[in-house]
Amino acid sequence: MGTWTANLFQSFLDTRREKYGVDNSKTLTSMTHMGGILEKRGQLKGALEHYGEAMHGRREVLGDKHPKTLQSIGKMEPWHGQTYEALILAQEALFGSKKAYGEQAPDTLDALNNLGSAWKAQGDYKEAEKCFRDAFKMRHESLGPKHPDTLTSLNNLACTVDALGRPSEAGKLYQECLERRRTVLGHSHPDTMTSMSNLALYLRSNGQNEKAGELFEQVLDGRRKIFGIKHMDTIISMNNCASIMLEPWKQRDHDV
Repeated sequence: MGTWTANLFQSFLDTRREKYGVDNSKTLTSMTHMGGILEKRGQLKGALEHYGEAMHGRREVLGDKHPKTLQSIGKMEPWHGQTYEALILAQEALFGSKKAYGEQAPDTLDALNNLGSAWKAQGDYKEAEKCFRDAFKMRHESLGPKHPDTLTSLNNLACTVDALGRPSEAGKLYQECLERRRTVLGHSHPDTMTSMSNLALYLRSNGQNEKAGELFEQVLDGRRKIFGIKHMDTIISMNNCASIMLEPWKQRDHDV
């Protein structure tokens, strides 16, 4: 699909937006066509934006059960499966919330955070980072630095930056999130335990096993008290502690 064709369809879409409005059926058809062109060109983000906006518009104008709405929901599934569908639904939710409540409404920021999670599940950490960073910035402004939702966004951003291979920045974000959660939620809150575990995993992956081991033990002790010994989070903490304890033996085997 050449650039000339893509530009032509974009021109059709722009004309219909201006002439008929965003929610007109002709505009939504052009929007879907443009999404298909971008998909064929490998421009997933642009395709997602067009598909999501078209789906939201068709649901509002035509209803959930209209053939064109169902086409918007299902036409990509044979090629991309449930993960891609989740991206489209998350994008649609963001469009809808922006339109209904505004850019910085709590529901909109929840939708933005969910879109970041969908991108992360797709393996696109750069797009996930953009969503999490924007969500953190706007939650920081609208809810304040100590709100639990702000801290959730901070945690998500730290994990994504870490996955992108920026350890120095990730370490600072992990530490900041843990300190804030300890102050706001307390030392024994499950979210605080999560931050402590994330920081410990980061330290272990960066060769700081002693510090990581101390945190893993604190997390295990805390999760035992909160959840009991059979909870999955407690079991994960047990495994983390065991893996740290085995490190010297692994190193000895390697040296031999």
